[in-house]
Amino acid sequence: MKKKNYSLKNSIYKNWSLFSNFSNLSVLYSLNLLIPFFIYPYLIRVLGSETYGLVIYAQAIITYFVTLIGFGFNLSGVKLVSANRNNKQEIGKIISSILIIKFFLFIISLMFLIFILFYLPAAEGFEILFIFSMSSVLSELLFPIWYFQGIEQMGYWTKITLVSRLIYLVLIFLLIQSPDDYLFVPIAVGVGHLIGSLMSIYIIFFKHRIRFSLQSFQTLKFYFLDSIPLFLSGLSVNIISSNNKFIIGSFVGMGEVAYYDLADKLRTLFKLPQTIINLTIFPRVSREKNIVFIKQMFKITIFVNLILVSIVLLTSPKIITILAGNEMLPSLSLVNTLIFSILLLAMKDVFGVQILIPNGYNKIFTKIILMSLLIYLIQIVLIWTTIGFTSLNLIISTLASELFMVTLMFYYCKKLKLWI
Repeated sequence: MKKKNYSLKNSIYKNWSLFSNFSNLSVLYSLNLLIPFFIYPYLIRVLGSETYGLVIYAQAIITYFVTLIGFGFNLSGVKLVSANRNNKQEIGKIISSILIIKFFLFIISLMFLIFILFYLPAAEGFEILFIFSMSSVLSELLFPIWYFQGIEQMGYWTKITLVSRLIYLVLIFLLIQSPDDYLFVPIAVGVGHLIGSLMSIYIIFFKHRIRFSLQSFQTLKFYFLDSIPLFLSGLSVNIISSNNKFIIGSFVGMGEVAYYDLADKLRTLFKLPQTIINLTIFPRVSREKNIVFIKQMFKITIFVNLILVSIVLLTSPKIITILAGNEMLPSLSLVNTLIFSILLLAMKDVFGVQILIPNGYNKIFTKIILMSLLIYLIQIVLIWTTIGFTSLNLIISTLASELFMVTLMFYYCKKLKLWI
């Protein structure tokens, strides 16, 4: 009995950082999702579906710049920091290089946004909204989430996010009282992100005493090229998941953007358990590459996601009415269709992020994502030239692309004998 108790204690001690990070990530992502859901009913009623749809349309376009500035470092940065967690000098080199690269990408993004605003019909008269929406990029530029994840100390990230989200929450209710106040939405987001970013910089460079230093061109080139496959895969996934809002806003209408956004928000909410599990175990999976552990987690996540999909299908009318009122019930079919995406994304996290990437198959991972993007784009062209765009047929094309992606990832895992 003593031996058994000792073994249990040993197991808990060995996995304590995993339990701790899971708890912190649970709090963190719950805050990240529940606060916007708390704000959502207020915004949709005060701004109206058309104005709210315009705000979401601007955010959808800015998401491309967020992906560009992130440049795949949220995965490659975690791997690099995790591998050098006991070497402060090397971590300083990694952080400095990534921040410098991100700064230059931010400048390029600003220039590109100003350029495209001249050629985007839907942005005419609302240019300030798009420029203010760039405030959300501050978090991607200055907040090194990958550092805290790499050293497996998510408590810092949780506290910083709590502060920034609460500031955002307070500002929304203080500043937005009518549809004319829509510009304060990106301002509130930006202020919250800026304060959170300054807190993270203080922790890294003053509390943890990591030194920032200018890096040589060769060093920057190494980190830049190392992250290109992950950036391309992230960009492709982003196009598949976010491009629909852009198309709907440009071809269908801003009110329809609001319907799609509600479905997308619910998908993100119910994807929460998978996101937390994936972020929690990724640093360990990167080091240990334990396929038995991965397969155990796969069974758990599929079971959990099946339950969540069932809950949404059974209760979606009530969920929509509570969140946004009866006027948003036209989004019902979108919600019930898009929710199946959480099952496919759970499989993608396992076969791609937890198996192919940690085992060094970044190029194969990127190839699969790009092929999925091609399948998506072919469907988009066919829809455009034949039946015309609707929110529902765009969701179906997204699900088809994701199914193709997951199938191909599983094929390569079997072919490379990584899924034994």
